[in-house]
Amino acid sequence: VPLKAAAGSFGDPQNMGDGDFKWVAVGTKHRLRPGMFVAQVVGKSMEPAIPDGSYCLFAAPVEGTRQGKTVLVQLRDATDPETGERYTVKRYESAKIRDGDAWRHETITLKPVNPAFEPIALTGTDEGELQVIAEFLEVLTPPAAAPPAATTAAPARAAGENAHSKGSDGGAADEEPVAEGDGEEPRERIDAARLDRDELICRVRQFFGDGSPRDREQAIADVAKGLGYERVGSKVREIVDNSLRTAVRRGVLASEGDALKLDVRRIEDYRRDFLKEQFLASLEGKAWKQRGDAIRDFARWLGFGRTGRVIDQTLRSIINGLIREGRLESDGSLIRRAG
Repeated sequence: VPLKAAAGSFGDPQNMGDGDFKWVAVGTKHRLRPGMFVAQVVGKSMEPAIPDGSYCLFAAPVEGTRQGKTVLVQLRDATDPETGERYTVKRYESAKIRDGDAWRHETITLKPVNPAFEPIALTGTDEGELQVIAEFLEVLTPPAAAPPAATTAAPARAAGENAHSKGSDGGAADEEPVAEGDGEEPRERIDAARLDRDELICRVRQFFGDGSPRDREQAIADVAKGLGYERVGSKVREIVDNSLRTAVRRGVLASEGDALKLDVRRIEDYRRDFLKEQFLASLEGKAWKQRGDAIRDFARWLGFGRTGRVIDQTLRSIINGLIREGRLESDGSLIRRAG
Protein backbone atom coordinates (compact mmCIF):
# COMPACT_ATOMS: atom_id res chain seq x y z
CA VAL A 1 0.00 0.00 0.00
CA PRO A 2 2.27 2.82 -1.17
CA LEU A 3 0.94 5.82 0.77
CA LYS A 4 2.45 9.31 0.63
CA ALA A 5 1.05 10.40 3.97
CA ALA A 6 -1.09 9.03 6.74
CA ALA A 7 -2.37 10.48 9.99
CA GLY A 8 -0.38 9.18 12.93
CA SER A 9 2.67 8.15 10.91
CA PHE A 10 6.14 7.87 12.42
CA GLY A 11 7.95 11.18 12.82
CA ASP A 12 6.65 14.40 11.37
CA PRO A 13 3.53 14.14 9.19
CA GLN A 14 4.09 14.60 5.48
CA ASN A 15 1.90 17.41 4.25
CA MET A 16 0.41 17.37 0.78
CA GLY A 17 -0.65 20.16 -1.47
CA ASP A 18 -4.03 20.37 -3.15
CA GLY A 19 -2.63 18.83 -6.32
CA ASP A 20 -1.31 15.71 -4.62
CA PHE A 21 -4.64 13.91 -4.41
CA LYS A 22 -8.11 13.82 -5.91
CA TRP A 23 -11.54 14.10 -4.33
CA VAL A 24 -14.16 11.43 -4.95
CA ALA A 25 -17.81 10.85 -4.13
CA VAL A 26 -17.93 7.65 -2.11
CA GLY A 27 -20.82 5.19 -2.29
CA THR A 28 -20.88 3.61 1.18
CA LYS A 29 -23.29 2.68 3.94
CA HIS A 30 -20.84 4.03 6.53
CA ARG A 31 -21.47 7.51 7.85
CA LEU A 32 -18.51 9.55 6.68
CA ARG A 33 -16.57 11.56 9.25
CA PRO A 34 -13.22 13.33 9.57
CA GLY A 35 -10.43 10.77 9.70
CA MET A 36 -11.79 8.60 6.90
CA PHE A 37 -9.83 8.24 3.69
CA VAL A 38 -9.65 6.09 0.58
CA ALA A 39 -6.52 4.22 -0.48
CA GLN A 40 -5.72 1.65 -3.12
CA VAL A 41 -4.61 -1.72 -1.72
CA VAL A 42 -2.09 -3.51 -3.93
CA GLY A 43 -1.27 -7.20 -3.55
CA LYS A 44 -3.00 -10.55 -3.29
CA SER A 45 -2.37 -11.42 0.37
CA MET A 46 -5.83 -10.24 1.48
CA GLU A 47 -7.79 -11.88 -1.34
CA PRO A 48 -10.61 -12.71 -1.66
CA ALA A 49 -11.70 -10.21 1.02
CA ILE A 50 -9.75 -7.34 -0.59
CA PRO A 51 -9.04 -7.91 -4.29
CA ASP A 52 -5.68 -6.74 -5.63
CA GLY A 53 -5.90 -3.10 -6.72
CA SER A 54 -9.15 -2.34 -4.88
CA TYR A 55 -9.93 1.11 -3.56
CA CYS A 56 -10.87 0.79 0.10
CA LEU A 57 -12.37 2.96 2.82
CA PHE A 58 -10.36 3.37 6.04
CA ALA A 59 -11.03 5.17 9.33
CA ALA A 60 -8.39 6.69 11.61
CA PRO A 61 -7.75 6.29 14.44
CA VAL A 62 -8.76 2.70 15.26
CA GLU A 63 -11.47 2.83 17.92
CA GLY A 64 -11.63 0.23 20.68
CA THR A 65 -9.66 -2.99 20.55
CA ARG A 66 -7.51 -3.77 17.51
CA GLN A 67 -7.77 -7.51 18.10
CA GLY A 68 -9.18 -9.33 15.09
CA LYS A 69 -9.63 -6.18 13.02
CA THR A 70 -8.20 -5.62 9.56
CA VAL A 71 -5.95 -2.59 9.84
CA LEU A 72 -3.56 -0.44 7.87
CA VAL A 73 -0.13 -0.66 9.53
CA GLN A 74 3.06 1.29 8.99
CA LEU A 75 6.27 -0.66 9.59
CA ARG A 76 9.26 1.40 10.75
CA ASP A 77 12.19 -0.71 9.53
CA ALA A 78 10.63 -3.87 8.09
CA THR A 79 8.65 -4.10 4.85
CA ASP A 80 5.77 -6.23 3.63
CA PRO A 81 7.45 -9.22 1.96
CA GLU A 82 4.81 -9.22 -0.79
CA THR A 83 5.03 -5.58 -1.91
CA GLY A 84 8.29 -4.32 -0.39
CA GLU A 85 6.38 -1.36 1.05
CA ARG A 86 6.37 -0.06 4.62
CA TYR A 87 2.58 0.06 4.66
CA THR A 88 0.53 -3.13 4.77
CA VAL A 89 -3.08 -4.15 5.31
CA LYS A 90 -3.50 -7.25 7.45
CA ARG A 91 -5.64 -8.78 10.22
CA TYR A 92 -4.22 -7.72 13.61
CA GLU A 93 -3.79 -10.32 16.34
CA SER A 94 -1.79 -10.06 19.53
CA ALA A 95 -1.05 -12.10 22.62
CA LYS A 96 -0.37 -10.32 25.92
CA ILE A 97 1.42 -11.36 29.08
CA ARG A 98 1.56 -9.77 32.50
CA ASP A 99 4.67 -7.70 33.23
CA GLY A 100 4.51 -6.73 36.88
CA ASP A 101 1.35 -4.69 37.37
CA ALA A 102 0.90 -4.04 33.67
CA TRP A 103 0.33 -5.96 30.46
CA ARG A 104 2.60 -6.00 27.44
CA HIS A 105 2.46 -7.61 24.02
CA GLU A 106 4.19 -10.97 23.83
CA THR A 107 3.58 -11.31 20.10
CA ILE A 108 1.89 -9.27 17.40
CA THR A 109 0.87 -11.09 14.23
CA LEU A 110 -0.29 -9.42 11.03
CA LYS A 111 -2.21 -12.17 9.26
CA PRO A 112 -3.13 -12.33 5.57
CA VAL A 113 -6.42 -13.83 4.39
CA ASN A 114 -4.83 -15.66 1.48
CA PRO A 115 -3.24 -18.88 2.84
CA ALA A 116 -0.56 -18.69 0.14
CA PHE A 117 1.11 -15.86 2.08
CA GLU A 118 2.94 -15.96 5.40
CA PRO A 119 1.97 -13.72 8.33
CA ILE A 120 4.23 -10.96 9.59
CA ALA A 121 5.19 -11.91 13.15
CA LEU A 122 6.68 -9.46 15.66
CA THR A 123 7.75 -10.07 19.24
CA GLY A 124 6.92 -7.77 22.12
CA THR A 125 10.32 -6.12 21.79
CA ASP A 126 9.41 -5.19 18.21
CA GLU A 127 6.20 -3.42 19.23
CA GLY A 128 7.69 0.00 18.55
CA GLU A 129 8.48 -1.09 15.00
CA LEU A 130 4.90 -0.69 13.86
CA GLN A 131 2.19 1.93 13.99
CA VAL A 132 -1.47 1.06 13.48
CA ILE A 133 -2.74 3.83 11.23
CA ALA A 134 -6.38 3.05 10.47
CA GLU A 135 -9.08 0.40 10.40
CA PHE A 136 -10.23 -1.11 7.10
CA LEU A 137 -13.99 -0.60 6.64
CA GLU A 138 -14.92 -1.82 3.17
CA VAL A 139 -13.94 -2.27 -0.46
CA LEU A 140 -15.42 0.54 -2.53
CA THR A 141 -14.61 -0.47 -6.09
CA PRO A 142 -13.25 -3.49 -7.92
CA PRO A 143 -9.65 -3.14 -9.12
CA ALA A 144 -10.76 -2.61 -12.71
CA ALA A 145 -12.20 0.83 -11.99
CA ALA A 146 -10.80 3.69 -9.93
CA PRO A 147 -13.27 6.05 -8.25
CA PRO A 148 -14.20 8.98 -10.50
CA ALA A 149 -13.36 12.46 -9.29
CA ALA A 150 -16.06 14.45 -7.52
CA THR A 151 -16.56 18.20 -7.63
CA THR A 152 -17.18 18.71 -3.91
CA ALA A 153 -15.91 17.02 -0.83
CA ALA A 154 -14.50 17.91 2.58
CA PRO A 155 -10.94 17.01 3.62
CA ALA A 156 -10.18 13.75 5.33
CA ARG A 157 -7.36 13.28 7.86
CA ALA A 158 -5.19 11.13 5.62
CA ALA A 159 -4.59 10.42 1.96
CA GLY A 160 -2.02 8.70 -0.19
CA GLU A 161 -0.44 7.98 -3.52
CA ASN A 162 -2.93 6.19 -5.76
CA ALA A 163 -5.51 7.16 -3.15
CA HIS A 164 -8.52 9.46 -3.15
CA SER A 165 -10.08 10.96 -0.04
CA LYS A 166 -13.47 12.27 1.00
CA GLY A 167 -14.69 13.73 4.26
CA SER A 168 -18.04 13.65 6.02
CA ASP A 169 -19.87 16.43 4.23
CA GLY A 170 -21.40 14.27 1.54
CA GLY A 171 -21.42 14.53 -2.21
CA ALA A 172 -23.35 12.32 -4.56
CA ALA A 173 -22.60 8.62 -4.17
CA ASP A 174 -21.39 6.68 -7.17
CA GLU A 175 -23.24 3.64 -8.39
CA GLU A 176 -21.28 0.51 -7.62
CA PRO A 177 -20.04 -1.09 -10.85
CA VAL A 178 -21.58 -4.42 -11.77
CA ALA A 179 -19.09 -7.26 -11.43
CA GLU A 180 -18.15 -8.76 -14.76
CA GLY A 181 -17.19 -12.30 -15.67
CA ASP A 182 -17.85 -15.74 -14.24
CA GLY A 183 -21.59 -15.39 -14.88
CA GLU A 184 -22.35 -13.34 -11.75
CA GLU A 185 -24.74 -10.42 -11.95
CA PRO A 186 -25.18 -8.75 -8.55
CA ARG A 187 -28.35 -6.72 -8.26
CA GLU A 188 -27.58 -5.32 -4.81
CA ARG A 189 -24.47 -3.86 -3.22
CA ILE A 190 -23.33 -7.06 -1.56
CA ASP A 191 -20.16 -8.80 -2.69
CA ALA A 192 -19.80 -12.29 -1.25
CA ALA A 193 -16.01 -12.02 -1.40
CA ARG A 194 -16.08 -8.95 0.84
CA LEU A 195 -18.04 -10.58 3.64
CA ASP A 196 -16.06 -12.34 6.33
CA ARG A 197 -16.93 -15.94 7.17
CA ASP A 198 -18.98 -15.09 10.27
CA GLU A 199 -21.03 -12.51 8.38
CA LEU A 200 -21.86 -15.14 5.78
CA ILE A 201 -22.88 -17.56 8.55
CA CYS A 202 -25.24 -14.88 9.90
CA ARG A 203 -26.80 -14.58 6.46
CA VAL A 204 -27.11 -18.35 6.15
CA ARG A 205 -29.02 -18.48 9.45
CA GLN A 206 -31.24 -15.66 8.22
CA PHE A 207 -32.00 -17.40 4.91
CA PHE A 208 -32.89 -20.68 6.66
CA GLY A 209 -34.94 -18.92 9.32
CA ASP A 210 -38.24 -20.02 7.78
CA GLY A 211 -37.45 -23.60 8.85
CA SER A 212 -37.88 -25.04 5.36
CA PRO A 213 -35.37 -27.72 4.27
CA ARG A 214 -33.48 -27.17 1.01
CA ASP A 215 -31.25 -29.43 -1.02
CA ARG A 216 -27.69 -28.15 -1.33
CA GLU A 217 -28.02 -26.76 -4.84
CA GLN A 218 -31.23 -24.96 -3.96
CA ALA A 219 -29.63 -23.64 -0.78
CA ILE A 220 -26.66 -22.28 -2.73
CA ALA A 221 -29.01 -20.62 -5.22
CA ASP A 222 -31.20 -19.13 -2.45
CA VAL A 223 -28.30 -17.75 -0.42
CA ALA A 224 -26.63 -16.35 -3.54
CA LYS A 225 -29.91 -14.74 -4.61
CA GLY A 226 -30.23 -13.19 -1.18
CA LEU A 227 -26.81 -11.65 -1.74
CA GLY A 228 -28.02 -10.22 -5.04
CA TYR A 229 -26.93 -12.82 -7.60
CA GLU A 230 -29.55 -13.99 -10.08
CA ARG A 231 -27.02 -16.32 -11.72
CA VAL A 232 -24.38 -18.16 -9.72
CA GLY A 233 -20.88 -18.39 -11.16
CA SER A 234 -18.11 -20.62 -9.89
CA LYS A 235 -16.55 -18.06 -7.52
CA VAL A 236 -19.78 -17.19 -5.70
CA ARG A 237 -20.83 -20.85 -5.68
CA GLU A 238 -17.57 -21.83 -3.97
CA ILE A 239 -17.91 -19.10 -1.34
CA VAL A 240 -21.53 -19.94 -0.52
CA ASP A 241 -20.97 -23.71 -0.54
CA ASN A 242 -18.02 -23.36 1.86
CA SER A 243 -20.19 -21.23 4.13
CA LEU A 244 -22.92 -23.89 4.16
CA ARG A 245 -20.39 -26.57 5.09
CA THR A 246 -19.05 -24.36 7.87
CA ALA A 247 -22.60 -23.75 9.10
CA VAL A 248 -23.11 -27.52 9.38
CA ARG A 249 -19.85 -27.98 11.30
CA ARG A 250 -20.83 -25.22 13.71
CA GLY A 251 -24.30 -26.60 14.31
CA VAL A 252 -26.14 -23.77 12.58
CA LEU A 253 -27.51 -26.12 9.91
CA ALA A 254 -28.31 -29.81 10.05
CA SER A 255 -27.66 -32.13 7.11
CA GLU A 256 -30.34 -34.76 6.51
CA GLY A 257 -29.49 -36.80 3.44
CA ASP A 258 -29.35 -34.36 0.56
CA ALA A 259 -31.25 -31.68 2.47
CA LEU A 260 -30.11 -28.84 4.72
CA LYS A 261 -32.24 -27.15 7.34
CA LEU A 262 -31.84 -24.88 10.35
CA ASP A 263 -30.62 -27.03 13.25
CA VAL A 264 -31.29 -24.88 16.32
CA ARG A 265 -33.28 -21.65 16.28
CA ARG A 266 -32.40 -20.24 19.71
CA ILE A 267 -29.04 -20.25 21.45
CA GLU A 268 -30.54 -21.50 24.71
CA ASP A 269 -31.70 -24.65 22.89
CA TYR A 270 -28.14 -25.79 22.19
CA ARG A 271 -26.61 -28.38 24.50
CA ARG A 272 -24.21 -26.75 26.97
CA ASP A 273 -21.42 -29.17 26.15
CA PHE A 274 -21.77 -28.31 22.47
CA LEU A 275 -21.65 -24.56 23.21
CA LYS A 276 -18.55 -25.02 25.34
CA GLU A 277 -16.69 -26.86 22.58
CA GLN A 278 -17.73 -24.37 19.94
CA PHE A 279 -16.83 -21.41 22.13
CA LEU A 280 -13.33 -22.77 22.63
CA ALA A 281 -13.04 -23.40 18.88
CA SER A 282 -13.99 -19.78 18.19
CA LEU A 283 -11.03 -18.49 20.21
CA GLU A 284 -7.91 -18.21 18.09
CA GLY A 285 -4.70 -19.20 19.87
CA LYS A 286 -4.09 -18.07 23.43
CA ALA A 287 -4.54 -14.34 22.99
CA TRP A 288 -6.38 -12.53 25.78
CA LYS A 289 -9.80 -11.25 24.83
CA GLN A 290 -12.41 -9.08 26.52
CA ARG A 291 -15.41 -11.14 27.61
CA GLY A 292 -17.82 -8.84 25.83
CA ASP A 293 -15.86 -9.10 22.57
CA ALA A 294 -15.68 -12.90 22.91
CA ILE A 295 -19.44 -13.10 23.45
CA ARG A 296 -20.23 -10.93 20.44
CA ASP A 297 -17.78 -12.81 18.22
CA PHE A 298 -19.12 -16.20 19.29
CA ALA A 299 -22.71 -15.12 18.70
CA ARG A 300 -21.72 -14.29 15.10
CA TRP A 301 -19.82 -17.61 14.93
CA LEU A 302 -23.22 -19.28 15.41
CA GLY A 303 -24.96 -16.91 12.99
CA PHE A 304 -26.64 -14.58 15.50
CA GLY A 305 -26.09 -11.09 14.16
CA ARG A 306 -27.22 -9.37 17.35
CA THR A 307 -26.34 -10.11 20.95
CA GLY A 308 -29.40 -9.68 23.14
CA ARG A 309 -29.97 -10.34 26.83
CA VAL A 310 -30.60 -14.08 26.46
CA ILE A 311 -27.51 -14.66 24.33
CA ASP A 312 -25.38 -12.57 26.68
CA GLN A 313 -26.58 -14.41 29.79
CA THR A 314 -26.26 -17.83 28.16
CA LEU A 315 -22.69 -17.24 27.01
CA ARG A 316 -21.56 -15.66 30.27
CA SER A 317 -22.76 -18.85 31.96
CA ILE A 318 -20.81 -20.92 29.43
CA ILE A 319 -17.67 -18.85 30.08
CA ASN A 320 -18.02 -19.23 33.84
CA GLY A 321 -18.42 -22.99 33.42
CA LEU A 322 -15.28 -23.23 31.29
CA ILE A 323 -13.34 -21.20 33.86
CA ARG A 324 -14.47 -23.54 36.65
CA GLU A 325 -13.40 -26.52 34.53
CA GLY A 326 -9.96 -24.99 34.00
CA ARG A 327 -10.43 -24.77 30.24
CA LEU A 328 -10.41 -20.97 30.23
CA GLU A 329 -8.12 -18.61 32.10
CA SER A 330 -9.46 -15.28 33.35
CA ASP A 331 -7.94 -12.02 34.52
CA GLY A 332 -10.64 -9.53 35.38
CA SER A 333 -12.62 -8.96 32.21
CA LEU A 334 -10.06 -10.81 30.06
CA ILE A 335 -10.25 -14.49 29.11
CA ARG A 336 -8.17 -16.86 27.02
CA ARG A 337 -7.87 -20.58 26.33
CA ALA A 338 -6.02 -22.53 29.00
CA GLY A 339 -3.21 -25.00 28.38
